[in-house]
Amino acid sequence: MPLGLHGATLVLADEDFDNAPESGNGLNGGNANVSLTTTAGDPTDSGRGNVGSADISPGSRWGEVRAQTEDITIPVESVPGSDTFTVSLDVYIPSDTTYDETDRLGIILRWNASNTNNNQVFRFWDSFAPDTWETISLTGTLPENGGDGAPLSSVVPIISFDDNPSDAAEGVAAYIDNLRLEVSTADDDPNLAAPTALTFGEIIEGDDDVTAILQVRNSGTNNTLTISSGNLSGADSSSFSFPDDTFPLDILPGASEEVSVTFSPADGPRSYAATLEIASNDQNDPAFE
Repeated sequence: MPLGLHGATLVLADEDFDNAPESGNGLNGGNANVSLTTTAGDPTDSGRGNVGSADISPGSRWGEVRAQTEDITIPVESVPGSDTFTVSLDVYIPSDTTYDETDRLGIILRWNASNTNNNQVFRFWDSFAPDTWETISLTGTLPENGGDGAPLSSVVPIISFDDNPSDAAEGVAAYIDNLRLEVSTADDDPNLAAPTALTFGEIIEGDDDVTAILQVRNSGTNNTLTISSGNLSGADSSSFSFPDDTFPLDILPGASEEVSVTFSPADGPRSYAATLEIASNDQNDPAFE
């Protein structure tokens, strides 16, 4: 199997607001003039179960709700500057909302806990149909660096409320549900794919050397995979070998090649093991073991 999780969707946050906000369960009321509660059932009668209720306390323009109490670590499988993110939130604006048409609701992605160079999407209150669940979403490319200038390491999704001017009455501004943040990793191209283990089975003492075939495949779609070298390591590496002319080896997109590995026991019967490291132009996994 290939190394890594490239070509996968990694879910970083998936909050359905079914649990009441309390210490340790991930929900957080945020700051300023918005507090988060969950209702006993869905007041919108949509069969969703509990949903988040964003309640307003007048006096401050900006308020927020966070579905995570701490920043979320960016997965090591992702590639900032290349892989994409998608964040989405279901929103229900009741007809008796305490906000008005000049106010806004949005999602902010704060990278590396910095409040600069965020990704965000906002909608004005009058763009939502009353008493109807709608989804707002944002898709983009993971930045290479956070707002602090350091390499990307974390993110916190924030549901932001903008009361402009600060004139909202106390009460429910909106119901929210299903905050989801995911990262889609791109397929490597070229991509080195090979089994993670090669076994020779049981060998009777005195038998000749045994050769096994390692199938190496390029699962990319456009670019040739070039394997520049192979290196055997480990305590028993001297008992394994491959022909001197094996590498370099070029493999076309979608094609496979065979690599012969020969086992020659150095001494008596026992278990033998070694590691074969293959170096290639697979940018995300340049060394396969």
